[in-house]
Amino acid sequence: MKIEHGILLHDTIGRVFGLLDAQTVERSFRQWVSGILPALEPGTVVAVDGKTSWRCGSDEHGRQHLVSALASGVDVVLGQQAATEKPSEITATPQLLQALAIEGAIVTTDAAGTHAPISQAIQDRSADYVLAVKDNQPLLADSIRAFFATGQATQWAHVDYDYYDTVEKDHGRIETRRYYAFGQLDSLSNPGQWPGLKMFRVVQAECTVKDRTSNEQRLYIGGISPQARKFAYALRSHLEVKNRLHWCLDVCLDDDQARARLKNGAQKLAAIKRMVHNVLRLRTSGQKGDIKARRLVASSYLGFPLIDANALLSIMKNRSPSYGLRLPKRYSLVWPHFVSGF
Repeated sequence: MKIEHGILLHDTIGRVFGLLDAQTVERSFRQWVSGILPALEPGTVVAVDGKTSWRCGSDEHGRQHLVSALASGVDVVLGQQAATEKPSEITATPQLLQALAIEGAIVTTDAAGTHAPISQAIQDRSADYVLAVKDNQPLLADSIRAFFATGQATQWAHVDYDYYDTVEKDHGRIETRRYYAFGQLDSLSNPGQWPGLKMFRVVQAECTVKDRTSNEQRLYIGGISPQARKFAYALRSHLEVKNRLHWCLDVCLDDDQARARLKNGAQKLAAIKRMVHNVLRLRTSGQKGDIKARRLVASSYLGFPLIDANALLSIMKNRSPSYGLRLPKRYSLVWPHFVSGF
């Protein structure tokens, strides 16, 4: 877009964002994503999580809280859905899932998304799920803890389970994770309320920093087969929505410092930021540096390209399902004209 009289003023940009229709912007964003990532390979982990932009919003709409879906491995935001606050993720998450093509994927959420309507929405999209269980589902959590404690006391006599463990050493910390996967659904409290439920899991995490050791037990349910290694991959992939998306938005794109408060302009600005995130994550060829460095290059180069969709699909077909997708250092690039979608 050619601007004859120079860069627009801050107030002018704010008024333009306030006039745009939020649903049209969201729809255009998802259409653009589907252009660069038309389909997901079976077994791809789609991490769903909410984030609050603390300085965005208004007295009328409240703080800006969005639920985002990230395709782990490729680090592409598939879509977002506005939620008024954290508890409203229960209704925002199914709305987001209905708009995404996630057939064959594994959808992961934290405990805020562990509700029967959300598991039903995932099943309706022909996908599987891994949901964290905490005290927001007290009967379910207590039944898993009781089953696990009984199994440990009897040294797992006559108990069929799958086991996998990992040890990570980083930043002076040694963390051991032990993954247990079970298929004895009749031991759970009201398992019939969870559509497609196939197994439940327990993770025992032991973290040692210098001479201090802490232990934590985490509980999960899922619609995937009771394989501990597959569960561990899904669980670790879910962390990318925190470490790769939310961290990037706050540190590299200053999301928590933004003050978009006119009407629902914050929601539309969030869609633009997630588009920028996708561009910078996919653009790694021929340049060194982190997201901030790529952002600087993009601001000074109008021909800043994106990854070619066909190249991305060929990479996904050759990925290892045990370790997820990792993009090679070099691939063919094109510049799609997605801006016209807005």
